Amino acid sequence: ISGYVLLGVESSSFSISLWVQRTSTGKGTLVHQSSQTDGHGSCTVPIGFSSAGNIIATAWAPDKQITGPVLSINAWTHIATTYSPTNGLILYVNGASVGSTCAQSNGAPSEVVILTLGNSLSGGECNSQSIAMGTFSGYLDEFRVYSRELSDTEIYALTKDKTCFDGIMDGDETDIDCGGSCFKCAVGQNCILTIDCNNVLCTNDICANATCNDGLKNNGETDVECGGSNCLPCGNGKACSADDDCDSKNCRCGTCIDKICSDGIIDGNETDIDCGGSCPACAAYQMCKVDQDCSTASNNISCLNGSCERKYSCM
Repeated sequence: ISGYVLLGVESSSFSISLWVQRTSTGKGTLVHQSSQTDGHGSCTVPIGFSSAGNIIATAWAPDKQITGPVLSINAWTHIATTYSPTNGLILYVNGASVGSTCAQSNGAPSEVVILTLGNSLSGGECNSQSIAMGTFSGYLDEFRVYSRELSDTEIYALTKDKTCFDGIMDGDETDIDCGGSCFKCAVGQNCILTIDCNNVLCTNDICANATCNDGLKNNGETDVECGGSNCLPCGNGKACSADDDCDSKNCRCGTCIDKICSDGIIDGNETDIDCGGSCPACAAYQMCKVDQDCSTASNNISCLNGSCERKYSCM
């Protein structure tokens, strides 16, 4: 399939979606990208199976991959990947995220991409990382490529039956086109179980408002019951998106870690190396944001133009 321009543009956002039914275990290429029709040239394998049968997603470069589960034989499974420079590569299985790379670039070759499904042709030298290239044994259906990063909700919608869009309450829905095996219901809609609701509790047969103590990751939280602007900061090891989401004021690649004021780098809310912010105050001529970032051992040091400066007075 030729003519995929944006897939060849460095760090351009995209999404790939397809249904997969395996008929045997083991390796195989699901999607092969190349600049030549024989699978050669600038090439990579964005989706395929390892020799053990795990579903794997990759990007052009750097060499980062996501390893998902082993897929069942003779059963249809929905597979999707999304990419953006901010969120990196994300792999979805049946509408649920099974892993991501965190923010990263995608070193595409700046060439128009040709896609080959179920085979890598003769492109055996391509960068496949842990994907064991070869002919895929099974069936593929509803293959789609999008020139943007789809949301979690949009990926989930691709796995649903058409009765979930008919504007009436039917099947096992608990409200119109939601609940049961359809989309999750919004706050205020009818439900039977919490699983019918979009990440909130089902209380008295109604999807309730999100809170910071409902046992779910919602309400703008970055992890369960913590983070975000509505709840308390998270402890170490919890997910975060900014330093303020953490007790330690130190969010690294999506995880709260210890605030270390002696690691030799500027991190957390430090204003200079291992000083300022919640660390010890900075000495003269180090960087600062406010006077409190500077040493108070002497009253004649203050933050001036981003630097801890001594104040001199004429006698």
